[in-house]
Amino acid sequence: MSQYFVNDPSLKEDLRELKCWCGTHELTFLTDSGVFSRTEIDDASLFLVRGIPELDGRVLDLGCGYGFIGIYTAVRNPGIELVQSDVNERAAELCRINCEANGVISEVLVSDGFSSVEGKFDAILLNPPIHAGKDVTYRLAEESLQHLTGSGALYIVIRKKHGAASMIAHLSELCETEIIKKEKGINLVSCTVNKHGGQ
Repeated sequence: MSQYFVNDPSLKEDLRELKCWCGTHELTFLTDSGVFSRTEIDDASLFLVRGIPELDGRVLDLGCGYGFIGIYTAVRNPGIELVQSDVNERAAELCRINCEANGVISEVLVSDGFSSVEGKFDAILLNPPIHAGKDVTYRLAEESLQHLTGSGALYIVIRKKHGAASMIAHLSELCETEIIKKEKGINLVSCTVNKHGGQ
């Protein structure tokens, strides 16, 4: 069975359209086979975008899928410079389509983590691909910390049943970590790099 965190161009096309409100804006998202949460907006992603503070500067939607987190955030914070990346080429192409459909300007990259992503960010948004395994999710979080500006923050959402406690404990050893919001087993965590003198 193909997974959303790998490339599988052999998958049969099965396009669907999802809708979501961001304030007074109705957002539309095209999804397809082989991408994460293709039949409905993921509740943890929605928890993330509704729980983070207002953002400015350069923002990365890491592991963007079909683009929901970054597009919602850009509509809510129209002044940001948005970059979105995913290892899945089909997801990245859908992200480009969805950005255009929702009037969002974004640089969309096909990238395994930060392999094709350059520079530093004022905010990085991450709903980690839990089913890719602990090594991958920890690597993405750790690499994110190395790509933050001095005042930047990583915002990561993780469920209790998917190892939130161990992830938060691990991040706390690397950076300043705060649980911004917790509800129904979902934790929204902010990570900044000023602990131990920063990165």
